Formats: sequence, structure tokens, C-alpha cells
Amino acid sequence: IDTQEGNIALSVARSRMSASNPHQLLVLMVALGLFMTWVAYLFLRNQLKPIKRLSDAAEAFGKGRVVTYHPSGATEVRSAGHAFLDMRARIEGMIEQHTLMLSGVSHDLRTPLTRMKLGLSMLDEGPEVEALLRDVAEMEALLATFLDFARSEALDDPVAIDPIALVQALVDDLARGGARVDLVLPARGGTLMLRPQAVRRCLTNLISN
Repeated sequence: IDTQEGNIALSVARSRMSASNPHQLLVLMVALGLFMTWVAYLFLRNQLKPIKRLSDAAEAFGKGRVVTYHPSGATEVRSAGHAFLDMRARIEGMIEQHTLMLSGVSHDLRTPLTRMKLGLSMLDEGPEVEALLRDVAEMEALLATFLDFARSEALDDPVAIDPIALVQALVDDLARGGARVDLVLPARGGTLMLRPQAVRRCLTNLISN
């Protein structure tokens, strides 16, 4: 140390400026890099799992199915999950309210239709009266169909069921009733999320028509 000039000189041996075993340093760097990569992979996988579960729940709800979902993961992902659950609950409530309202309206329309049918039956028979009676019968059939739909929406939840077995049971019931229905389907297994009552009603209407 030069006190007059204020300079500091530092001497270090050349052997101390380089690693005595450079291959050990390389191995340590590679091992540390692999370890950090593994940690990052686990972290990203744990963060992507809740996002995938949220995506599956949203996709299922868009197809009319409700699957169990519990928010998890990072704070932002949990917030999005809670927002999705709130949105799903509001949509289900709105659909139920609208279905009940339209069901009530359809039920109330049966009374004036019955009066119209009774009044037409007291008139003299003729082409015009027969045409009006057919119109009233068609309106009654439409109201009955909508009421059946409203009941199925309120009572029939999607369940895992074999569609081939469902159709086979329907064909057997129709055959016992005297209908001539043949089932031509491949006998393969598998299940689908379906509303059994709604599907049976739909197929019954198609076969009857």
C-alpha cells in the first residue's frame, strides 16, 4: 500500500485464478442444471393441472354436463375457478327459472284449449270444425311435448349409461306393446353421459311418428 500515492497493489498467484479440477466444476454445473430443470418441470406440471381441470369442467358444462370441480393451484387460477363456479350456478339458476316459467305458462294454456275443444265439439260437424279440432289437438300435443321436456330438464340428470342397452330396452318395450321395430346396431360396449328419460322419450316420439 502506497500511503503517499494512495494506490493499492494486490498480488495473486496464477494457480489460484483457475480451478484445479475443471471437470468437477463442469459436472457440478450440469447436475445443478438438471436439478433446476426437474424442479421447474414439477412446478409447471402442478400449475397446469388446475388449468386443465378448469378447462375440462368448462367444456363439459358447455355440452350440458356438470362435473365436480374444486378450485386449486395458484391464486389467479383459484380466482378463475371460483368465478367459473359462480357463473355456472347463475346460468343453472336462470335456466331453471325460465324452464319453470315456461312450464307454468304451458300448463295455463291447457285450460283455454280445453274450453275451445269443448266448444267446438258442441258445434255441428263440418270441414271447418274438423280443421279447428285438428289445430287444437296439435296445440295440445305441442304443449304436452314441452311439459315433458320441462319435466325431463328438472328431474332427469345426465348419467353414464350404455346407449346400445338403452335402445335395446326401448325396442323390447315397444315390441311387447305390439309395435314392429327392428334394431340394427353393432353390439359394442361403452358408456356415454346421457339423460335416459329424455333419450327414451325422444326415440319413442321418432319411432311413433
